[in-house]
Amino acid sequence: MTITAIETRYAGCRFRSRLEARWAVFFDHQGIRWEYEPKGFMTAAGPYLPDFRIPDYRLIIEVKGADPTPRALDRCAEVARACQKHGGDMIILGGDIPVPLASVAFDTPTAWTLQEDEWVTSPLHEAWAWCTGDHYWSTSRGCDPYCDALTAARSARFEYGESGAGS
Repeated sequence: MTITAIETRYAGCRFRSRLEARWAVFFDHQGIRWEYEPKGFMTAAGPYLPDFRIPDYRLIIEVKGADPTPRALDRCAEVARACQKHGGDMIILGGDIPVPLASVAFDTPTAWTLQEDEWVTSPLHEAWAWCTGDHYWSTSRGCDPYCDALTAARSARFEYGESGAGS
């Protein structure tokens, strides 16, 4: 069964999918300034339009559904190299918004990590992947705001005119 993305409006943006809109809800609850589909740029693999830019952290974020294809991962690795050339980093957020249970950290068994062209699946099935850099959100910084943001993102409703903003 193929799942089709549902275009979703949130915070004045028209997102290509509900998942992207939910990540925007997460960023808002964390107080993270974001830009959706900012200016595209060229890479060795061709033109690229990022899903999000996080200007305060010099991050590009790509949102992927579950099980990205090898072609998509190769493309992300190329984009990550282009980001590094310009002093930034790239993060892939794969799968659904994680359930706020465990720490998410770089290079651990509790995260999805893209290293040396391998996709390592988390035993907890959390939805985090990394191309480059050492920026990450971790429950070790204090779970409450992080867990609250994940819960808000997972709970956001956009049906029947709802804004996704929650209560």
